[in-house]
Amino acid sequence: MTLLEAYKEQSSNARALSDLRFKHFTTFIAVTTFLAVVYAHVAGRYERLGLSAMAILVTVLFGLLDWRTEELWRQSAAVAAACYDTLGLPKMENRRQAPLSASAVTRLLFVCAIGSWAFVLLLSLTK
Repeated sequence: MTLLEAYKEQSSNARALSDLRFKHFTTFIAVTTFLAVVYAHVAGRYERLGLSAMAILVTVLFGLLDWRTEELWRQSAAVAAACYDTLGLPKMENRRQAPLSASAVTRLLFVCAIGSWAFVLLLSLTK
């Protein structure tokens, strides 16, 4: 495999993993919304406790899935960048850095979702 082929393959992997992270997050939003709608229509205390606990578990699992996919993306992007530099291709212009990366925002959303469901779980315990 030539260096150019390796660069193309790693770039393709990084794009596929970015797409996969988006699909995971979209699925997470759909599942969490479904659980919230079911929670709103269930009257029983134990059913609400179970749904809250399940939502926390789902959020943690999707958070771990996102973290692992991001880790793989970073590896592919690093290899692609190394190939790019080795090929001697022209440097890309520096882009402005956002105050928070997309990964940091995604992690923040997972933390907020866990906090929200934990609050709902505590409310279910007190009723």
